[in-house]
Amino acid sequence: MSEVLTRFFGTQVSFSTSSTMQPGVTRSFTSFSQAAEENGNSRVYVGFHFRHAVTEGIKLGNKVGEVAFNHYLQPVH
Repeated sequence: MSEVLTRFFGTQVSFSTSSTMQPGVTRSFTSFSQAAEENGNSRVYVGFHFRHAVTEGIKLGNKVGEVAFNHYLQPVH
């Protein structure tokens, strides 16, 4: 999703988000890719994934996002 959002809104979009699991905690990011990286890191820290899986998953996700953006998000005529 970070690839689609980056292609739509641009590379330098600052935003904040909160968690329903941690009320009152807000995370701020300067790009969608930064948020994706942090999400991947969290998966490594809790032991769900190895670093290599996260790195490759982000690469694959970026490719899928590129295809989705280029082929499915077309202007309305």
